[in-house]
Amino acid sequence: MSILNLAQLATIIGASATLLALFTVFVQLKHLRRANFILAWNAVKENLQNHDVRLGRAICRKLNAKNIFHSPRDSFPTGTMWDSIFRSLKHDFGNESWYRELSKMDLKRIRSKLESCVCEAYDAFDLAAILAWHSRIPGLWDTVVAEWEDGIIHTWEAGAPLLKRREISSRQELYECFSALYVTARLRQQLGRGLYPYTGAFRKLRLYRPLWWKAKQALRYRKLAMRSTRCDAPETH
Repeated sequence: MSILNLAQLATIIGASATLLALFTVFVQLKHLRRANFILAWNAVKENLQNHDVRLGRAICRKLNAKNIFHSPRDSFPTGTMWDSIFRSLKHDFGNESWYRELSKMDLKRIRSKLESCVCEAYDAFDLAAILAWHSRIPGLWDTVVAEWEDGIIHTWEAGAPLLKRREISSRQELYECFSALYVTARLRQQLGRGLYPYTGAFRKLRLYRPLWWKAKQALRYRKLAMRSTRCDAPETH
């Protein structure tokens, strides 16, 4: 074999080794990104499925039931409305010990408990938004919005007095990440589920190439999240 042939063979082997190394790095990065997504998703899911957070979301949904114009609430309701909301929760939570115990208390204690649960839900969504925003994990932001769209909207609008309290007390952190999450949820609601990740035919998106691509990516990440947790999709309330 001539020296020229040996040089060509060495070049081919070197190029093959480089391609193999690049492929290995690509696979490792892909698995690392997947692992990061699963870890972050599980943290968000665990936080939002906390008992008091779920109760807070249910309360916000009832507080916001007639808010057809999606305006943020100016203040929390009066005592009589809290009592009405507490009674309406009996269908879902009446068999739980905390509900039976609280039903024996006066209206002031009931109001304090329900309002604290609203605070829990508001803080939980803000924490989820902070994690999704600052971690920059691809797909996490849209996955959170799609799974908890209604809960995000109702909680932000019904819990708006909490934001106003922070403004009055001159707090620097004013739930910016949660507010951004709310804007995304409202955008998804306005566009319609056929024009946003996870639902509807992708052929409808042919005029919206960036959104179409985002939808396909988000769908892939959602499937990954559902498969990793081995459970049904989280509540959308």
